[in-house]
Amino acid sequence: MIPRWCRAGPLAVLLLWLLAWPAPGVAQPRQDPGRPLTLEEVHDAVLATHPALEAARRGVDGAEGELLAARGGFDPVLGVRSKWTPFGYYDYGVFDARVEQPTPAWGLRVYGGYRLGWGNIAVYDGDLRTLSGGEVRGGLALPLWRGGPIDGRRARIRKARLGKIEAAAARDREVLDTLLDGALAYWKWVEAGQKLAVARALLDLARTRQGWLKTQVSAGLVEPIRLVDNERMVLERRGRVVAAERRLEQAAVALSLYLRDHEQRPVAPGPDRLPPTLPEPDGLDLPSVEQAVQRALERHPELVVQDAKVKAAKVDVRKARNDRAPTVDLQTFVAKDFGRGTPDLRPKSLATKVC
Repeated sequence: MIPRWCRAGPLAVLLLWLLAWPAPGVAQPRQDPGRPLTLEEVHDAVLATHPALEAARRGVDGAEGELLAARGGFDPVLGVRSKWTPFGYYDYGVFDARVEQPTPAWGLRVYGGYRLGWGNIAVYDGDLRTLSGGEVRGGLALPLWRGGPIDGRRARIRKARLGKIEAAAARDREVLDTLLDGALAYWKWVEAGQKLAVARALLDLARTRQGWLKTQVSAGLVEPIRLVDNERMVLERRGRVVAAERRLEQAAVALSLYLRDHEQRPVAPGPDRLPPTLPEPDGLDLPSVEQAVQRALERHPELVVQDAKVKAAKVDVRKARNDRAPTVDLQTFVAKDFGRGTPDLRPKSLATKVC
């Protein structure tokens, strides 16, 4: 005979199947009897799957991208300019290409270029004239005041490097904080398990005592009121067991935020994974207070973050002060024309100026 619920059609079967399916995003507790959950396992899960650490790692990747973009400020710059006027009294054309390479050496810029001018060029535009093969030129520009000690490109790179240090320290700080929170959640879960074991032991003791009292009351050795009082104690300790079980469940849920599966879904450990006893503390070779303070001042990630921020602010101040200085550049270049044309364009040109 076909069950009645199957006669309702495929829609009812599908509904029952969906209701029986676990809710998305909530992993079922891992059943691994016989192997207690250790703090090292929790820490491994934190380092591998915790979302806060993944976000901190992304921050480091973003800082590396900022540094790469800042270094791009020293990439060669190609500029091309052309002009052609086929109509009018002065029928001429000009093609000019230039490659400039900025350097981090005191803002020095090195450039080279090629220019070709042809046609009827006006006298007042004589600089546009070249021989038939064009003009090849090269030179450099060195800022003597503004842009020398620091400029926008170098300031951006320095700040990007400091930003990378800050992001790495923030990641380390997040790792320490998350590992600490995971350890606290783990030990609270273990504590709740130990308290539950104590509550159950006390309940078993009261129940055993209840049996003894019944025998003694039947034999007339004790008053019946003591049996009633022990029944009250049994009910009270039963309530404590229920409360301890609830606290253990809550501690498991809190621990599941740090104990995740490979898909980063929280996994609440079952009571069967509780360690049977508290582990013995290992011998610790602790430094003195002075050594611990000095080590914290040198290595604590929060201090590294703040130090990077202070240094980045100093870079901004230094650049702002330099931007107030006047622009004084030393420029020198050499140029040579090739091909046929006016003889006065054949000599090599060499010039140096301060502007």
